[in-house]
Amino acid sequence: MQFQAPALRDRWIPLGIGIAVALILALGVHALLSLSAATRRLEAGEAARATLGEARAAIGRRLETALAVPETLAAFIAVQQRIDLPTFNAVAERLIAANPSIRNVALAPDNVITAIYPVRGNEAVQGLRYAEVPEQYEAVLRAARSRRTVVAGPLPLVQGGTGLLSRTPVFVAADDGQTQRYWGIVSLAVDTDRLFEDIDTIGRKNGFDIAVRRGGDAGDVFAGSAAVFAQAPVTLAYPLPGGEEWQLGAAPPGGWQARGGWPLALWLFAYLLAAVSGWVVYRGIASHG
Repeated sequence: MQFQAPALRDRWIPLGIGIAVALILALGVHALLSLSAATRRLEAGEAARATLGEARAAIGRRLETALAVPETLAAFIAVQQRIDLPTFNAVAERLIAANPSIRNVALAPDNVITAIYPVRGNEAVQGLRYAEVPEQYEAVLRAARSRRTVVAGPLPLVQGGTGLLSRTPVFVAADDGQTQRYWGIVSLAVDTDRLFEDIDTIGRKNGFDIAVRRGGDAGDVFAGSAAVFAQAPVTLAYPLPGGEEWQLGAAPPGGWQARGGWPLALWLFAYLLAAVSGWVVYRGIASHG
């Protein structure tokens, strides 16, 4: 019995060292993979922010080009004090020829639409009195009070479908020649599908799904998939002229784990490798004992 204790001790010491080596390696591997996964997720977040910046710029270019149409017409009316129908049609045709996202542009002196281009497909808008359409009239009043273009929407259109609507106020010289009086509104309707058609391409190119919703967390999603906002997306605000705001969101297809984490197989292989290393250490010490 005197000789069994050292033998037992000699047997357990190599095993303990092997287990310790395996645990240390496993903890090291866990820390390394966790750190690298966190770094990958951070990089994915930065990539998502850059993608949203690119998407916002693309939307901005299309929107600014479209808004140049009512701004130009408003400036023309302010200078000329009036505009006749043939002149309006000629100017509107030239201005929107290179803007496929524009559905129509209309003149609304005293907030009543008297001219629209193109007429085809927009017949229902002729003679529209904004005061009788509450969901649109509020933006008209804001534009008149602020003397600035107000963009709202997407909103239901009287002629059917939905669109982004802009209201550009027009002020002309009053009879006294010293002050200005409110003439009315130059209205613009923009096809939102055309306005946002670039964001899918930008998202796919960078490996993200992009969606746009109205306002903050409770806003309805009108471009892209609502599922994006259920995946803790990176978000970016897009303020509109007149005070409204959109929120752009981006998330990887399949969630952030798919973009920033390591697959389960890699974790299992790393732990197995740590266990095998511990076993090799144990066998090496035991064989020399």
